[in-house]
Amino acid sequence: MNLKAGLVFSLFIFSIIPETYADDAAVLPQGRWRLRLATAYSQFTNQLNDSGISSSLGSTYSKSLDAKFLSLINKNSAALFKAVNAAPLNANISQAAELKTDVDSMFISNTLVAEYGLTDRLSIGVIVPIIHGEIKVKSTSTPDQNFERVTNNMPDPNLKAAMSQMSAATTTQGLNSLLTNQFQYSSGLKSWSSTGVGDVEIGAKYNYYNALPLKTTFKLGTRLPTGNEKDENVLVNAGFGDGQWDIGAYHYVDYQPLSNLYFTLETGYIAQLPNSGNYRIPFSADLPIGMAPTSLQRKLGDYWEAGLEGNLTLQKYWTISPKYRFKQKFSDSFSGGPAGVDLSLLENNTDELLHEGLIQLEYSNLPAVRAGQSRIPYGVTAFYRQPFAGKNVVDARTAGMMIKSYF
Repeated sequence: MNLKAGLVFSLFIFSIIPETYADDAAVLPQGRWRLRLATAYSQFTNQLNDSGISSSLGSTYSKSLDAKFLSLINKNSAALFKAVNAAPLNANISQAAELKTDVDSMFISNTLVAEYGLTDRLSIGVIVPIIHGEIKVKSTSTPDQNFERVTNNMPDPNLKAAMSQMSAATTTQGLNSLLTNQFQYSSGLKSWSSTGVGDVEIGAKYNYYNALPLKTTFKLGTRLPTGNEKDENVLVNAGFGDGQWDIGAYHYVDYQPLSNLYFTLETGYIAQLPNSGNYRIPFSADLPIGMAPTSLQRKLGDYWEAGLEGNLTLQKYWTISPKYRFKQKFSDSFSGGPAGVDLSLLENNTDELLHEGLIQLEYSNLPAVRAGQSRIPYGVTAFYRQPFAGKNVVDARTAGMMIKSYF
């Protein structure tokens, strides 16, 4: 059981913003601005689990509502099953219903990137994402036929009434009422949508070596906690930020063997700084809901990534760029909270691996501007990417467009 579905949604936000990692060793000339606006559309229904196998996001909330599971919600459930099976009906019931949930997610990011050349070797920049997310939830609870049969034929009026109450409690409506009344969720197995600002990034790039065929650059930056976190009181939702500061360092090496071909090797490390907040601790590994939010100290796992990109320019104006990206994130850690609470339930399966492919095609009129044939420089880029292996990450397909201009 993957208990970190909400966290997956939140962390995915950082991977639908292409500018955070689609970069090279180039910096801007002194006094020059570059503006970029990128729109990315991502959709996913599956995740790559801790074994690297694709499974549906809805599997987190798809359960056999049997004695073991229901006893986690109500300690009297196991006793009821035992009493019914001891009745003279040869009942042999094992579950009350089967819950099946489908989850379909869609995110659109509109990201503004502004960069400025302080010197011919030093550029600064800011990234501001605005994100719209929708998570569609379709949940159905199918009553167990054997349970219904035994309920209808039960001669003991008290047992029959208790079984009828259990039947009502295991409908989708009944489960949602349980989540809101007993566990204080403001929303249960229901769809969600929201729009907001993500975590803003600011940084600087310094080109410390530039002599053909090599160009090498450092980039340092920080991510500010400007985006809303995942709401712990809504069962299915996403955060547009993770609530704490990040500090990152990247290194880029451009190698240009031909005038129309260069390669970029990118490596980077992101340190996610500690913070505190209110988090729901799951009741068990089998129950993807938690007790009332508890104040905890949290340290999200740091991560590092590497990428190799090729850029081939065709007919002066068109550039095609395939890229491979690898990311490894380490496990989260939590501390504090009530005595005896198992915080490992929040930490399990929070490490990540990702192998991803990206392809983009850009049209740029810079050659025409340099030749005096055009006055306003611009570029238009179409891109597409998807993972092809990994664990504890969403299996998402992302497509988008980016426009850029210099002045």
